[in-house]
Amino acid sequence: MMSRLALLLLAAWLLPCPADAQRATTFGWPTRYVEGPRRSAELVGEPSSVGLTISLAPSPPSTQGFFDQGLAQVFYGGFAEAERSFQTILIADPDCPMAYWGLAQANVLWPVRARWFARAAWLKRGLAGPRERRLIDTLARFYSVLGSDEPMGMVEPWNPAPGEDAKPVLQSSDQPGTEPEVAQRLVADYRAIIEKDPADLVARALLVAALLKQRIDASGDEAIDAEIQAILDVAPDYPVHAYRLRLAAAAGNVTLGASAASAVMARASVAPAIGALAATALLRAGQKNEAHKAAAQTIELMNDAAARTWVNPKDDFAYRVAAEMIHPDWVEANQWFALQAPEWTLEDAYGRTYSLEGHRGKPLLIVNFLGFGCVHCLEQLQALQPFAAKFQELGVEIVAIGLQTPEELRVSMGDDPLKSGYSFPILCDPKLTQFKAYHSFDDFADTALHGTYLVDSEGRLRWHDISHLPYMDIESMLRTCEKLVNSPDPASSK
Repeated sequence: MMSRLALLLLAAWLLPCPADAQRATTFGWPTRYVEGPRRSAELVGEPSSVGLTISLAPSPPSTQGFFDQGLAQVFYGGFAEAERSFQTILIADPDCPMAYWGLAQANVLWPVRARWFARAAWLKRGLAGPRERRLIDTLARFYSVLGSDEPMGMVEPWNPAPGEDAKPVLQSSDQPGTEPEVAQRLVADYRAIIEKDPADLVARALLVAALLKQRIDASGDEAIDAEIQAILDVAPDYPVHAYRLRLAAAAGNVTLGASAASAVMARASVAPAIGALAATALLRAGQKNEAHKAAAQTIELMNDAAARTWVNPKDDFAYRVAAEMIHPDWVEANQWFALQAPEWTLEDAYGRTYSLEGHRGKPLLIVNFLGFGCVHCLEQLQALQPFAAKFQELGVEIVAIGLQTPEELRVSMGDDPLKSGYSFPILCDPKLTQFKAYHSFDDFADTALHGTYLVDSEGRLRWHDISHLPYMDIESMLRTCEKLVNSPDPASSK
C-alpha cells in the first residue's frame, strides 16, 4: 500500500493547472515565491542535446549546455533548477532571447513572473533565428505580450538588493488561471510549428506538456502517448520520459508507469525530485524492491544537488516521499545531511590569523556581514554581542567576517582590540573568497549577501541563512545552537 505522502505526490502531479500552483513544492518551488536564484548553475554530467542550437553572442561553449540542461529540467519538472540554468546563460550573454524564453518556461507555475520573461524574449527576438522566433512568438501569444505597446499588468521579477526592504510576497493563489480557449490556441500553435517542421522535437515536447495540462479524461491519452513516442522514435534518450510517467499515472496504467519510471531514473540527475514520482509508480506496479532502489537513488541525487546549492533537500516534498519509502521515521531523524563547510583562513585588523580548522572541536557561529558602512550589518552585530556570553556557555564560538581590508577595519574598530566593543573576532575577506565559498554572493547581480552559518565541531554545516538582509532573531539562533549541541551526530544516520 502506498503511503499518504506518496499518494499526495501523485495527486499533485495529476491535477491540471492552476491547481498545480497550489502544490508547487512538488516541482521544487515553495508555495510562496519571493525571489529567483542567487547562485549560478553547474552542468550536471554531460547534458544531452535537446535538438535546438540557440543564437548566442560570443560566449563559453558551456552556454549551449546550460540551455539544453535547463530545458531538460523543465521537461522533468525541475523548474527551480531550470531557472538557475537559464539565468546562468545571461551572465555570459545578457541579451540571449532564448534564455528569457527558457525562464518563461521555467516559471510555468508562476504566470505573473513567466509573462515578464516571455515579453523580454519577444523584445529580443530580432537576435534569434527563424526557428527560435517561432517558439518565442508562440509563448508570447500565449501570455498576451506581443506588440510594440507595453502590455498591461507587467510585473518585473524582483530580487531584493542587500539592505533593500522586502516587497509583498508573491503567493501561488495570486496566479491567474488559463482560459480554455487560450490553452487550446497554444496547442494549435505548437501543432502548426510541427506541421512546418516535423523534426522540431522541442515544439513536440512542449505540445505534449500543453496536452497534459488540459487533459480532462482518458479519451486523448493514446494521442498524447503517440506524440511522446514520435519523439522517442527519433531520439530514445530525449528528456520526455517524465511526461509519459505523468500520463501513465493519470491513466492508471501501472505497466507503462513502471517502464517510464525506469527510463526517468536513468536521467534523474538533471532534476532529482522526479525520482520520487518514479518510485511511486514502481510501488503502484508492485515492484517494491525497485521502488526502494529508486527512492534511495533519489535521496542520493537530491543530497548531491543540495551540496551544490546548499538548499536543504528536506524542504522538498519529493524528498520526504522518497525518504518515507526507505523508512517511515527517516525524515524526522535526519534534519540535514553531513555537508562539510569549506575551509578558510583570514586575518583580523590586528594581524591575527584565524581559520575554520583552528575552531575544530567546538561548534562555530559564522556571521558574514558587508562592512561597518552597512547599517543593517551593525544592527546584527550589536544585537549579537549581548548574547555572546550565552553562546560561550553552550561552547559555541563566534566569528564575524566582513568585506573590509584589515586597514579599513582597523579604522572602524580602533587600535585597541579590547576596546572594539565586540567580544568575538571580526575578520576580513576583501577578495570575497570565503563569501563566495559560503554562497554569500549573488552571481547574477554580482554582489555580496548577508549570511549566518552554524558549523558543528567536526566542521559540518548544520544550519544557515543567506539573504539580502541579515538574520536578526538571535534568540532563535541560540536555541538552534542549543539543539545542535544536544543532537546526535548526523553522520551516524546518513
